[in-house]
Amino acid sequence: MMSEIHKITAHLKKSNGLVEGIASRRMISITPRCRAIVAILILSTVITVIFTFLILPNIHIFFINPFFWALVSMFALMGCSVTLCTKQLGRHPRFNMFLVAVFTLGRFVLVLPFCSQPRFGLFGWHFVAGGLICIFGLAFLFPLVQITPWPSPEKKIDLKTTGFYGIVRNPIYLGEILWSLGWAIIFRSVIGVVLIPFWWSGFLFHIILEEEELERKLGKVYSEYKSQVRGRIIPGIPI
Repeated sequence: MMSEIHKITAHLKKSNGLVEGIASRRMISITPRCRAIVAILILSTVITVIFTFLILPNIHIFFINPFFWALVSMFALMGCSVTLCTKQLGRHPRFNMFLVAVFTLGRFVLVLPFCSQPRFGLFGWHFVAGGLICIFGLAFLFPLVQITPWPSPEKKIDLKTTGFYGIVRNPIYLGEILWSLGWAIIFRSVIGVVLIPFWWSGFLFHIILEEEELERKLGKVYSEYKSQVRGRIIPGIPI
């Protein structure tokens, strides 16, 4: 009788340990850095909302307000970062593609002529300069056709280290920034150009989360890749 009790007790302890181990592994995926970065993205979205309501007197006309479209893009970028912290959302490619589409739409629209904002002049060269930058950006976006946009890194990851990935660790995000800059220059959008550092900062926060997850799953392989290709977004610069 006593031996049976000991067996049952040992089995319960083993089960509790297994449950605690599973819980701890799940908690590892949402690190304090992850929570902090998501909090920063949420705060930046709130600041954008406040800024939007204070800057323009005709705020009731949302669709001609470039800051409204900037808010739409920032909200979608925040959602993309959240997918890295939650496995449930990261497993839905259609939801990820929807977020990417919304993020792209906001940046596409906010520079267009019907959005009220100051415009600069480049003596007619804005089409040429902006077009060339857009072409470079689209070239760096080519790897996008080979991957699922903004997924939560899967267990079996084929780490790419050649081609554009041999120049910079995140060529797609570099392409996103370049085409946003080129598109803003084509329409002579002051606000579009001013927002470029904000998009870069948003991508940087997202990359920190993404690379933390990749290092956790790939270990030394990804650490060696980081030492070989130093640039996160800008080639050769570890930022």
